[in-house]
Amino acid sequence: MIDFKDAESDLNTPTTKQGPLHWIGIDGCRGGWIIAWLKADQPAEVHSVETLQPFLKKAPKEAIILIDMILYKAKESYPRPFDRLAKSQLGKWHSRVFPAPPQEALMAKDYPDACKRSLTHIGKKISKQCYNLFPKIREANHPSIPKEQLIEYHPEIAFKQLNQNKIVEASKKTELGRNQRQALIEAHLPNVSIASLSPPRKKHPWQTDDLFDALALALVAHNGCYQDFYQSIAKNEAL
Repeated sequence: MIDFKDAESDLNTPTTKQGPLHWIGIDGCRGGWIIAWLKADQPAEVHSVETLQPFLKKAPKEAIILIDMILYKAKESYPRPFDRLAKSQLGKWHSRVFPAPPQEALMAKDYPDACKRSLTHIGKKISKQCYNLFPKIREANHPSIPKEQLIEYHPEIAFKQLNQNKIVEASKKTELGRNQRQALIEAHLPNVSIASLSPPRKKHPWQTDDLFDALALALVAHNGCYQDFYQSIAKNEAL
């Protein structure tokens, strides 16, 4: 089953030195963040939180946590290696990945200022959609969060890996796209019917595609496919 509950109600899960027993996928949503949590020999859980830091402070130290949010690294080139590889792997659907804004733009006081800072640093302005993500980008990159605790990942790459390395062509905003993504998740979570277990919309702050994205990230954290993506980045950078 999938247990939908507030993450702050039960986070004191015992940890182990035997290796990762917790695999977590995090996606932003209107009410804050949606968290899909897979635990060894236990039902999957889906939580919602308004802010990341309290959850991450209580999360098991050995958990592998993938998040669909831009995470900056020191001295990265632009466009970032992560963005370049994600776009190349999605082919003609590369627009599903938008390049990260320069970190300097996050200090802007408003949208025009952010565009000006971006233009100065990378020669182009940023979209309003990107600017609207600034609060969550800042939150995910907060100094109180250890750099090694979160791993940036893209849900569309995760779904591609869950789909035998084939891109899910239909948009996640369409009925066909949602059905295809749900089928992939249920194929990797036996005996789980997401449609029947999702609570009424009024009881949660996320959209259906947010739920699917978080679950896909948790599944890829569990099967380790995210490591293949990062190994490809390392190889490309070494060339």
